[in-house]
Amino acid sequence: MLISVILIDDHPVMRYALRHMIEEQGRFNVLGEAEDASRGFELIRTHFPDVVLLDLFLPDINGLDLIYKISVLPRPPRILVLSGQDERLYSNRVMSAGAHGYVSKSKGIQEIKNALVMVAGGYSCFPIASLYVGPEQKADRDLLSCLTKREMTVLIGLVRGQSNKEIADSLFLSQKTISSYKVRILEKLHLHTLADMINFAIKNKLIESERWQR
Repeated sequence: MLISVILIDDHPVMRYALRHMIEEQGRFNVLGEAEDASRGFELIRTHFPDVVLLDLFLPDINGLDLIYKISVLPRPPRILVLSGQDERLYSNRVMSAGAHGYVSKSKGIQEIKNALVMVAGGYSCFPIASLYVGPEQKADRDLLSCLTKREMTVLIGLVRGQSNKEIADSLFLSQKTISSYKVRILEKLHLHTLADMINFAIKNKLIESERWQR
């Protein structure tokens, strides 16, 4: 049985090359392709692919936000990020967001193929060098691993400046439920305030510090 794939990349030439590479394998079937996150998300909800191969920077929304949205779907696909951005800077971010692999566009065709096969097979595929963390980061990583997928989604929404109502509307939940999630997240991360939460997110590269600079 062929493994189904959705491609999301804003460069037509890249999408064409990826489609040719993937279908040449004989193991994959590209169900559709999109040039932005909105169209890509709609394709995912319509076709239920096994794997989504996406670029990190898209014209309408940040790829990290798209990964969060995909990861909380009732039947989330496997996610492989293929990007031209520095893998040392972004691998941990996409992993925390819910992706299953990250490979640079500068890598050779065979390495990209191998990453796709690994992710489709249920494995994670991240550059080894990017996964090293010091003792303090490891402690924070352990705390983050205690969060459920839904709690992680709420956390990201809060530290990105979304209100309880905005998060509640996007997840089809009540504001009271989001408040409960916020309390639970603070407890699990051993934090006390929203400011603590934002600093924690910046330190662990879940968001850019520039977002909160005036």
